[in-house]
Amino acid sequence: MTAGLDELELELRRLPGVTFVGLVERSETLVVQLFVIDTPEPGLEGTAEQLCSTHLDVAYLVEVTGGVRTPRVRVAGVERGEEDGGPMVEVHLTRDGVHASGREPGVGAVPAAMATLEALVGLGADVPFEVRVAGLFENVSAEGVMLMLVLASGGSGERYGMAAATTVEQASVRATLHALNRHVADQTFVPPSG
Repeated sequence: MTAGLDELELELRRLPGVTFVGLVERSETLVVQLFVIDTPEPGLEGTAEQLCSTHLDVAYLVEVTGGVRTPRVRVAGVERGEEDGGPMVEVHLTRDGVHASGREPGVGAVPAAMATLEALVGLGADVPFEVRVAGLFENVSAEGVMLMLVLASGGSGERYGMAAATTVEQASVRATLHALNRHVADQTFVPPSG
């Protein structure tokens, strides 16, 4: 590969979101392949074409390929508090810039899991599950939670999750998301109106 192509490849690799650059000769055209994992940055192809025009004196074609990563549900916060004179847990989730929270009376694994389900519904997920059982497991450095979710309609289709975190509630939130990650991964979230 010539020095000019090496410089072009280095500059293309520095573009936001680009994880791989390929330079392949096809007929009399140099195909410049850019691979991205997430949604390509707006204008990526145009920026790449400008770089190619400054480094190349041959015909070229820019191809941007790669998957579009589904936005993930993330934990924005888990809080214990008081409501109506009793303990409660509040779970805050976010997905693709949308925030929602769920609140349940009590503290511990089950109320945190229930609040997580409520927050997922608030984000617009279809979550036809309820908490069947949640238990703690020993973990030297953190609190561990294992749980089972079942279909609220009574049909078969259990989901299992396990996670560890600094508090039982945080571990329960993570375990709930772990149990549902495949269920919600391909959903189109439609937040409730109002």
